[in-house]
Amino acid sequence: MAQSFVRRMARLGGIPKWLWIASVCVGLSGGVAAAAMRWQAAHAASLCEQVADEPASRRIQICQASFFLTHNPHDLAEVARGYLHIQELGIAETLAQPLLTGAGYDDAHAILSYITKQRGEFAIARAHAAIALVGHAFVHNNRGLARDLSSLSQAARDEGDYSVALDLGEAALQRARQVGEAHVTMTAMLAVADVRRRLGDSRYATNMLQSALSSSQLTACDRTWLQTKVALSEIDEGRDDLAKSELERAARDNKRDNDQCRDKRLTAMIAENTALLNRLKDPRGAVAALDQARELYGKHFEERLLRGYVAAGGGAFDEAEGYFREADQLERPDADWDWELERAEAEVCDLRGKPGDVQLAEQHYRKAIASIAALRGPAGSRVASFVASHRAPYDGLIALFARQGRWRDALEVILELDASDMLRSTTDTISQLGGDADAPDPASSAPIAAPVPAIDDLLAAWRTRDLVILIAPASRLLIPSHEQVYRLRINHGVLTGEAVGDADAARHWVEALLAEPDNLDAAQRLGAMFVPADVRTGELHVLAIGVLGKVAPAMLRGPDGVLLQATHPLLKILAMRARGPESRGAGASVVLADPSGDLHSAALEGFVVAGALGHGTLLFGAAAQFPATRERLWQASNAPLLHLAGHVAPDGLRRKLHLSDGDVTPADLRARHFAPRFAVLASCGSAAATDSEGLGSIAAALLESGTSLVLATDRDVDDELSMLLMTEFYAQPDVHADPARALVRAQQALAQLQHAQSLIAASLPGWWPDPARKPARDRADALKNWTAFFVMARPPEVPERSAARE
Repeated sequence: MAQSFVRRMARLGGIPKWLWIASVCVGLSGGVAAAAMRWQAAHAASLCEQVADEPASRRIQICQASFFLTHNPHDLAEVARGYLHIQELGIAETLAQPLLTGAGYDDAHAILSYITKQRGEFAIARAHAAIALVGHAFVHNNRGLARDLSSLSQAARDEGDYSVALDLGEAALQRARQVGEAHVTMTAMLAVADVRRRLGDSRYATNMLQSALSSSQLTACDRTWLQTKVALSEIDEGRDDLAKSELERAARDNKRDNDQCRDKRLTAMIAENTALLNRLKDPRGAVAALDQARELYGKHFEERLLRGYVAAGGGAFDEAEGYFREADQLERPDADWDWELERAEAEVCDLRGKPGDVQLAEQHYRKAIASIAALRGPAGSRVASFVASHRAPYDGLIALFARQGRWRDALEVILELDASDMLRSTTDTISQLGGDADAPDPASSAPIAAPVPAIDDLLAAWRTRDLVILIAPASRLLIPSHEQVYRLRINHGVLTGEAVGDADAARHWVEALLAEPDNLDAAQRLGAMFVPADVRTGELHVLAIGVLGKVAPAMLRGPDGVLLQATHPLLKILAMRARGPESRGAGASVVLADPSGDLHSAALEGFVVAGALGHGTLLFGAAAQFPATRERLWQASNAPLLHLAGHVAPDGLRRKLHLSDGDVTPADLRARHFAPRFAVLASCGSAAATDSEGLGSIAAALLESGTSLVLATDRDVDDELSMLLMTEFYAQPDVHADPARALVRAQQALAQLQHAQSLIAASLPGWWPDPARKPARDRADALKNWTAFFVMARPPEVPERSAARE
């Protein structure tokens, strides 16, 4: 069991091959030699086990007394852990050493893992944790396994292996919940939350930590740890008032004279988070907090970095640069700090404005991007979150070039985003801990960054199309500033660019429009940003990066309030270039309607669509002759048209398609190169994913596999309204030749019908079917449904011969 357990983690990338082989050898030899002693010791009465959730000082006293009575090595290990909690690392190490040669060798390695990690000896710490895990697995010690998995998760996170760290953290949490011990569960939750934060999902981390705080069994020390971590997540989310409250509570619980928690790491962390929070509002208070952190640990990386933030916030850029240079000479707490430091140095140069600073800023941004590229591979299946949390240096470099009118350089950075998969976050979890023993290694399955094409080759590939690229760069870290939204345009092969408005305002309008689809002001203001004034009637391809990617093109309006799609269909794209051949669309069209048998309108929609498509169309579904199974879906692998009316539901970090005999994920579609030429996904959230732009969705998987056009939705839609819209859509004469225009006309027809119903409802209230509902709300609900539908297009291919950087 132990060998199988470690092999699975080695395959995940959590343990190097040499280490798990050595671990198995050490674990088996030590386990066999000590089996009898462990059995005898485990069955001795232990007072220590009854105080697992007590404060550290009380545990030390009781476990010492228990050890003198029972000579149980577990009790001595718990004494050592008690000293770890009060940061007496030397005493803990002395107590752990005798256990290395006896029945407590697994606990000893777990303790030494913690100690060596605190000393910055990360590789040794990871080795100790792996050996401890083998020992605990050998004797089925779930409590020890939970701790070891948490330690390995933290080690993997420190080294930048985020996907592995999250898998290990989730496995630790599963084991901890089986044990039912508050402190062990809290430690596992911290491990998972820390990784989630690094991957950009601070809201998830905050919710998990708040859930942990609700336990009544937590010690004051555990509560302080959780409050401090919650504060950090709140800072990430921009909720400074909440972060301040949590830090104040944590500081009260962590008083140095509090016998329950005397952890100087916490004191330093609270001080540093307070400095981060107050660096602009209260620079003196921030410096005082950093002085406190320095008294505890001396000069260290985070303390120097934060002093640089404070200095830069006050305009002392040369002083800030000096702090950053000092930080560069110190050991980083983990692998994620390299790019943060380079980004800070880039912003100092960008803000200072001395001769040569633009070139220096560019160099630092590029170093930050290189550091992120090194982390990108290990992020594996969690790349969608990784993109959101690590794109700031790309944003900063694009904005740097845009402010100077260097549009070709800005486009090249966007191409680097595309080539590095930072615009194409579509990988999925291949294997999880405890899954199929023969599953491939996720690291080997992750996409490999493609070469960046030459700008001229890309412009030539877009020569017959009209494309706009929009980005609202993240605000600067050091001095939050009003950044601009930048719009690049490739029109008949010619590249231009311009600033089109305030980025903070654009983010506000996006959230306003998503909350209220009938918000005319937000729809018009965003419409002016997305669509150039000189665009007349032709199709316009739109690549919106970041938060702007949340906006469905059908929601945008012109200055006159008319839907922009009415005059020029907007085709959303997810990448700058295709990476494979386009579907040829051979065979018969396929309709899958109501696979689960619980969507009456979807079943009717299937018959309507099959009738509109004509003879030879294959119809599958609960109400049809044959059920809509996965095998039936695969028949549409190269069909001219696939119409799907069924359930698409969230599945963790991805979406999945429900069919009558099981589910289909984006990974399944890509693995089979499933690519009907044109796909209509009339299902809830078929273009939605965990990231802003919709990468990793069912629709994105089809486009990546070779589908030319996808009609999809970015949110939940009403079953009946979907049927009405699809009925109008297939009634259009050019539904095959020009689906984008056909969709626009169908939406206009539905809007006119909705308007007529609203007028009738206003004049004849008794006629309205549900008097409790207001017509205005009905209009918003209907608008939210039919504007959820839009067309996504596949970008052009760039010939392989020109795909290498010049």
